[in-house]
Amino acid sequence: IDEDAIFDSIPAFEKYCTDNKFHTPGAKKIVLFTSVPGPFNANREHLDEIITELQNRGYNVYPASTSGKRLEFIQQINPALIVYMPHGRFGTGSPAAEFERELVKLNVPVICPVSILNQYEDWVKDPQGMSGGFLSQSITMPEFDGGIIPYAAVAQYKDENGLLIFKTIPDRLKNFSNIINNYISLKTLPNAEKKIAIFYYKGHGKGAGEAAGLEVIPS
Repeated sequence: IDEDAIFDSIPAFEKYCTDNKFHTPGAKKIVLFTSVPGPFNANREHLDEIITELQNRGYNVYPASTSGKRLEFIQQINPALIVYMPHGRFGTGSPAAEFERELVKLNVPVICPVSILNQYEDWVKDPQGMSGGFLSQSITMPEFDGGIIPYAAVAQYKDENGLLIFKTIPDRLKNFSNIINNYISLKTLPNAEKKIAIFYYKGHGKGAGEAAGLEVIPS
């Protein structure tokens, strides 16, 4: 989380984290791929908060700001889970077939927390929530590469000078981290201890097979 600590190789970053006790030997690894907003524009409080939250939960976090080396970093790190702060396709910089093949081989979730490019209070009041183009870049395009859980976790807040900066939404950061914990634990949990819930959407006449725009989001 030191803005001056920038590394272009995995071993150099791991040595830095081990020396400063940010990483614990043998702990599960999470790669955090940034995009928009990233660590080199506007502000980075939101990234520091996500990194700190995941480290406090016992994970070794690998924050990476790259598009062309995503697959290379994934192969070197071998993470238990990938967090992609989405803006467009996750698999940029690699042939789509190769990227898909490697993700299938790795067999870990790609979780996509959404950053809201509006002030938090305005976003809460807005029934639309997100414009079409940004919806496509943040949710639809990452899904082509297996991205899931488009959970809003970052929004803009006014600082002491009245300027808008990105920060995590406190209750949503905790919920988002719980989601990560649950997905990682499912990997090793025996099937007999897993629970499956099946939700039926309500349609007109409460038909089980259609949504008809009713109660889709809560379900």
